Amino acid sequence: MNNTVNMSFKNILVPFDFETLSNLALDNAIKIAKFVKDSKITILHVVEELVIPPTVEAFGRQLYSFKTGEVVTGSVYVKELYHEMRSSALKKLEKKKQKCEKAGISCQIIVILGIPKEQIVKYVREQKIDLVVMGTVKRKGISKIMTLGSVARSVSENASCPVMLVH
Repeated sequence: MNNTVNMSFKNILVPFDFETLSNLALDNAIKIAKFVKDSKITILHVVEELVIPPTVEAFGRQLYSFKTGEVVTGSVYVKELYHEMRSSALKKLEKKKQKCEKAGISCQIIVILGIPKEQIVKYVREQKIDLVVMGTVKRKGISKIMTLGSVARSVSENASCPVMLVH
């Protein structure tokens, strides 16, 4: 008996924030991918943009280079910080990619800069993703209302494909 399913879920995206629920979402994406012939998983991490207030430098607070230890401008500091965050994320995601490949699933890892909910939706649209599988915290009552701006909620409302929320 052939266990493959002829669905359109060939391009599966797993937004990954290194929380427990992201691991659970990846596990579910792997299960789905095993049933869809020639499917692939993309694990996407968005490094959130940081704002260094101009007052840091204006008040004589000095910023030091990660690489050289020398005093640098705010823009140089932020560039180095992003580089470090991106490198760290790629190293961690490499282990997740290996997990997919060990399960026989093609996988790629992507790290981009921006606002997570916006970048995820943009990536879905531009890369013609068929399914997003992502973690979300299950909430009830007033806490559900307070999380209206959550990344998972925004993606589920704005993505151009089905979104599977795992909690």
